[in-house]
Amino acid sequence: MKTHKILLVDDEDSIRHTLKFNLSKLGYSVDTANSGREGFEKFQVTGYDLVITDIMMPEMTGIELLQEITKVNPEAMVMLLTGFGSLDTAVQALRLGAQDYLQKPCNREELALRASRCLEKLDLKLELKSQTKKLKQAHDLLEIRVEERTRDLHKAKEDAEKANLAKSEFLSRMSHELRTPMNAILGFAQLLEFSPKEPLTKRQKSNVGEILTAGQHLLDLINEVLDLARVESGELTLSLESLDLIRLIRETVFLITPLANEKDIQFINPAIESQSWFVFADRVRLKQVLLNLFSNAVKYNRENGTIEMSYDKTPDGRVLVNIANTGAIIPAEHQEAIFEPFNRLDADTTEIEGTGIGLSLTRRLLEIMDGAIRLESTEEKGNCFTIDLPGAEPPQISAEENNKLAEIELAMDPEKYQGKLTVLYIEDNPANLKLAQSIFQRFSHVQLLAAHEPKLGIELARTHVPNLILMDINLPGMNGIQAFKQLQTLDKTRDIPVIALSANAMDRDIKKAMSAGFHSYITKPINIPRFLETIKEVLGDNCK
Repeated sequence: MKTHKILLVDDEDSIRHTLKFNLSKLGYSVDTANSGREGFEKFQVTGYDLVITDIMMPEMTGIELLQEITKVNPEAMVMLLTGFGSLDTAVQALRLGAQDYLQKPCNREELALRASRCLEKLDLKLELKSQTKKLKQAHDLLEIRVEERTRDLHKAKEDAEKANLAKSEFLSRMSHELRTPMNAILGFAQLLEFSPKEPLTKRQKSNVGEILTAGQHLLDLINEVLDLARVESGELTLSLESLDLIRLIRETVFLITPLANEKDIQFINPAIESQSWFVFADRVRLKQVLLNLFSNAVKYNRENGTIEMSYDKTPDGRVLVNIANTGAIIPAEHQEAIFEPFNRLDADTTEIEGTGIGLSLTRRLLEIMDGAIRLESTEEKGNCFTIDLPGAEPPQISAEENNKLAEIELAMDPEKYQGKLTVLYIEDNPANLKLAQSIFQRFSHVQLLAAHEPKLGIELARTHVPNLILMDINLPGMNGIQAFKQLQTLDKTRDIPVIALSANAMDRDIKKAMSAGFHSYITKPINIPRFLETIKEVLGDNCK
């Protein structure tokens, strides 16, 4: 235990010796000085835990000693002694920094009590100072660690952003590189199939059908792989809203019914009040989920089987959709495996077409919409997929939807247009140019101009002022968006509608082009009927 050191300052020998004796008996280490000057000199050399000083002394009074000591050490503990009971003197001493004021003569108990209080206060101050120092050191160390951790997090974030950017660029390039040849394959196959002037033989038509079927299967695989990659990389954007679930299911069932009719499969969908069955989801992605589940329910079902829907709600307001089919039972040990990419169980040994990605993509799409999917496969219920989605209130203003499916015309009627129409196609891929030429050759009232690079395309647009421009995005020298911006600077071409026709099918690519001002965005490989329908819509101002 620490022995406190006390300095006793008094010009009277008897008082000084008596006080020293009493304080020493209490266990303190005591030094003495017979004047304020001597006391100050000793304090400067040694430093004491407590200074007890008389007020009235020659050369330097106790008040003056107090002032000098506090200049050296503002936290010094000083207690004053005086034979005068002046309250003003006591107040003055306390204001100047004295810790206590004791009137002479003082007994041993009073002296011990006052000295003990001063030293306890000193110990507390020193402990507080020590703890404050430790706290500051801990705080400084914590700040250093926080800074280091922040730097690590920033670096990790930068690395993740670089990785995501690289993944996005890879997906964009893969999308373009895969879709470009598919455009030529499916495009020319469609031209062969829909060629009234040069009809195919039965065998040729069958062969072309095989090309289209295989090509469409490959395109589905490309789309699903890219969709799954977009979801995994966080590139997929959603538009969440309150959706009428029953109406969306009926629309989807309507689309799948022709496929079900081929196997005499019956849909069983109970009539329930649609107003109370709304979910919070993205319309396009939820419809994609439903289409995938219904098409699987048809493909893997038996002849004359059924697909039955049922609905339920949880106490916390979530909506459950059960889609049960009468297909072959999936063993419990394999039920989780079907949600793995490219895992089709034994279906690869059958003639049933599929990519093995659909259910994996379905689960991920539902998860990013705060939903879930599970499978229960039993002899009693068959294969029952349950979709779990957050419920929603009906929208206050619901837009009217057109549920009629209009048959798309494959040709544009020349009589609807005023004279000859000119379409300019800026494309560097010879196969894509040739495909477009083959499409527009069918229409005598449409003149197609072609440019294999953007500078020539801009010059042709300025010279001929076409009614429509088709613009590839990935072009040599400058990209399609840069070429479009140059067209916007010319008076003659500023108002010409421009359709982006590109193999870049990523959401960010489409948004970038549309925000630049393109009229429409068509992804390759093109669907010729939809392609022509879009062109008809754009050229509507030329109709009578």
